[in-house]
Amino acid sequence: MAHICGRHTERDLEDALVAHLIRFLTEPGVGFAFVGRQYPVVVGDSEYRIDLLFYHCKLRCYRDSFAVHRPSGRW
Repeated sequence: MAHICGRHTERDLEDALVAHLIRFLTEPGVGFAFVGRQYPVVVGDSEYRIDLLFYHCKLRCYRDSFAVHRPSGRW
């Protein structure tokens, strides 16, 4: 994570945030588009939430964020 110490401009902060976002979003590979966060999925009588959902444009398929999912309202 970038460390911004002392005085900095709004542009410095924006550049640091964008650099982290780009690194995070390109980590799984090229061609992914962000679909949403806390995306609801119903399986039977249980509702689950996908933390981060991506769509692979070239492969035409969805991919989650590899997170641990839990039924809504229960842990």
